[in-house]
Amino acid sequence: LSAAGNPINPNHIPTKDDYPCKVCGKVFNKVKSRSAHMKSHRPQDASDQLQHQLQLHQQQLQQQQQQQQQQQQQQQQQQRQQDSERPEVPEEGTQLQLTVTK
Repeated sequence: LSAAGNPINPNHIPTKDDYPCKVCGKVFNKVKSRSAHMKSHRPQDASDQLQHQLQLHQQQLQQQQQQQQQQQQQQQQQQRQQDSERPEVPEEGTQLQLTVTK
């Protein structure tokens, strides 16, 4: 067993040195390791973890929005460039005036 803890292993043979977490079942070979692990099950720690996850999620959303804005700007720029390269075509119903020179 590692001091970091392992999930319950069906092939594990229990020994007197096993210290399982009563909440999640991870097994530790030191009481001190299990005690440190138990802090992760405290409501305040869970709240801090949720806050951190929320911050990460918000950062990801912000990055996605920035990427979408950049893509839209690039598409608009490409469209403007394509429009400027097209010859002007008169709108339907517009009268054309031809000048003939000799």
